[in-house]
Amino acid sequence: MSKKEKLCSYILIPLLGFIVPLLFIFLDSYGQQQVQDLDNILSFINKKSFYFFSLIFFPLTAIIFVTYLQKQKIKASNFEESFEYLKVVLNSSPEAIIFLDENKKMIFQNNTFKLLFTNLDDVIETDQVSCYFSQIDHIQKETHLKSNVADDHPFLMSFKQTNFRQNKYFFISLKDLKNIKEKEFIIQSQRTQIVEQNKFSFLGEMAAGIAHEINNPLTVIYSTNLLFEKALTNKSISSQKLIELINKSKKQIVKITDIITSLRNLSSGMNTTEQNNFSLTEVIKEAISLAKVRDRSKTIIFQFYPKKEFSIFGNRGEILQVFINLLNNSIDELEKDTAPWITIKIIEDPNIVQIRVTDSGEGISSSHQEKIFLPMFSTKNPGQGTGLGLSLSKAYVEKSNGQLTYLADQKNTCFQLSFPTIANQSEQAHSKLKIS
Repeated sequence: MSKKEKLCSYILIPLLGFIVPLLFIFLDSYGQQQVQDLDNILSFINKKSFYFFSLIFFPLTAIIFVTYLQKQKIKASNFEESFEYLKVVLNSSPEAIIFLDENKKMIFQNNTFKLLFTNLDDVIETDQVSCYFSQIDHIQKETHLKSNVADDHPFLMSFKQTNFRQNKYFFISLKDLKNIKEKEFIIQSQRTQIVEQNKFSFLGEMAAGIAHEINNPLTVIYSTNLLFEKALTNKSISSQKLIELINKSKKQIVKITDIITSLRNLSSGMNTTEQNNFSLTEVIKEAISLAKVRDRSKTIIFQFYPKKEFSIFGNRGEILQVFINLLNNSIDELEKDTAPWITIKIIEDPNIVQIRVTDSGEGISSSHQEKIFLPMFSTKNPGQGTGLGLSLSKAYVEKSNGQLTYLADQKNTCFQLSFPTIANQSEQAHSKLKIS
């Protein structure tokens, strides 16, 4: 309402409220055959207080009425503007939104819903949606519906029942998950590809060292056989010397066998997702055997003296790769150390098996500690690391219900792996079975 309209309303309607009782006063005085002049009219009003009251009451009532009407008109206008604004907002939403009354009749549908669905029944009469109208007040879940885009279109559905002025209404929103699912598939494929590339890179880095490690014992065996052949030809070898040569060859054969066995276990384990009980002690020994291949200086002292056999439940191949990653990182960092050593210690309590891998390094700087488990983060020189070793190791350990942490409070560089004992894990699984 304009200012001019407001001014007219506040003048004309109260004036009308004043004129109406004044008209009755004239008519009443005229009926009593009084002279119609101002003095007689005022005298007539004084005699009849009702008319005096009417001349005040009617204009005031008119003012109050006009004020009330204007407030209602403003309120209605604001409500209409708010509703139009709400429609604009809902129509701008990327989610498909509908409002239904208690009879499932359409009250509102936004533009996204109109774009995705031609018929309302394609949504509310499906088994995925219709079952909620009489059973559930609110639910949010993933569902698949036939849309104008796809026959099996994934949506995140939010279903809400609400009451207003004793009437029941239904609100349904459908968030399109198709693009999200496609992007998740691409990301997962890329992640899988990166992991596979890392595995090949990991095996490739070890190949040269393993070839060298196998070549050395083969050279020793070959030389021993030559000596053995020469001694037999000259018939100048004693039985004691013969035993020494045979034991020397056996020792080198065992060394080659250990390397090949560890490599075969690593390779086969990297290609399976199966989890089972396995010897943690054997895995650590195999990891040390393969890590020694990486130690070109042959000066690092590996210390692992388990008091007994320890077993855990998980993916054996992945846990083996975790220990090799940790040992290889230590070897790379200890290249310039004058007296390098790596110690692996197992600590067991009734519920948890803890393994600490400690080396003679001075630890990781505080600025890097929060980043070391992030993918693509590496403190090595360009070309020396993929930045995936620790992030994959952490993921592998967690897949086997364990934890991998860096212990910053230790004097030397120390990583700790924690796994539930087989007995504890069995109890947890049994408890979950009881609850379900």
